[in-house]
Amino acid sequence: MNLEQPWIRTPIGYDSHDWILDLVVRLSPFQAAWKDVDELEWSVEAGVISVATANDIQTAGRRALRSAEAHEWPFDEDWNQWLPDDDWPVPQMAPRWRELALADRP
Repeated sequence: MNLEQPWIRTPIGYDSHDWILDLVVRLSPFQAAWKDVDELEWSVEAGVISVATANDIQTAGRRALRSAEAHEWPFDEDWNQWLPDDDWPVPQMAPRWRELALADRP
């Protein structure tokens, strides 16, 4: 599970911000492990994020772990077997997406 800020709709799609820390979950048999703990620690040491932000990220991770242990959504079924419906159309990029994306950059 990739811990990240909630996605925000933009004119060209969605934006999100990765929170560095990840939770790797296997449902059967249940196993869970943290990934990128060292990168989160480095981010605090380097001043990229604050200690308070790192604590918030870890709290969100612990909530996700409790959800996984309880087999709550999205851990309520084995998503490894999921496939999109054959009748679904292939997603298309918004017109002028590259132009719009580059316009938001400094």
